[in-house]
Amino acid sequence: NFDGTNDYLNANDNASLDFGDTDDMTLSGWFNRDLFAADHTVLAKKTDQTTAAGYLMWIDDSVDDLRFSIADGTDDFILDSVTTFAAIGWTHFAVTWDDGCTAGSTADRTEIYINGSDNAATDDATACSLIGSVANAIPFRIGAESDAGVPFDGKLDEVRVESIAREGSDILTQYRNMNATSTFYTVGSQEGRRSTVRLGATPATTPASPWYSPSWQSRRPLTLLASGVGGAKLAPTTTVGS
Repeated sequence: NFDGTNDYLNANDNASLDFGDTDDMTLSGWFNRDLFAADHTVLAKKTDQTTAAGYLMWIDDSVDDLRFSIADGTDDFILDSVTTFAAIGWTHFAVTWDDGCTAGSTADRTEIYINGSDNAATDDATACSLIGSVANAIPFRIGAESDAGVPFDGKLDEVRVESIAREGSDILTQYRNMNATSTFYTVGSQEGRRSTVRLGATPATTPASPWYSPSWQSRRPLTLLASGVGGAKLAPTTTVGS
């Protein structure tokens, strides 16, 4: 829970959180605002909302939309969500950055997603390809900008930074899994050891045993809810053994 004054999580500068001229990324997590009278930074490796090198996500108080800014110190690119957030409640967000994208293109993966769905974000008409390296030597922070400015008031959870521009189906599946874990998958009862065949010997069936075995030849069925998986679907009841 962030108090909107001086609370934030800090990670010192690290190369794994920097992105070069040809790098892609996905930022995701959950937010829940407590108040609605100020800008709120969700995550940042950046010190402002304009051209300072780095990347930043915040909720803009002027219209209460979610915004993503990425800049190389000279050029900056901004995405705005269509959905606005002026009420208490948990929201899943994700932004995908495809470094080779072109403004307005539907062929690349630079987009904002809200609760697993493409939010038809608008951009500032600057070609993504103009953005060079956004690496810097400042901290990564959750709940405030890298200089502790524009703090978040509310709750943040499951914040992730990935070095890939994920597809929409990945993000939808991630959202459904977190939003309704109890129905997204079920784990069945422990089964006995599976049949085994030894090379060079007469095939034999190993008798059932308790859940633990020295060779880990036991399993639990894991059933995924096919309708919860974005993109290519599994069969309606798919069981995965171990």
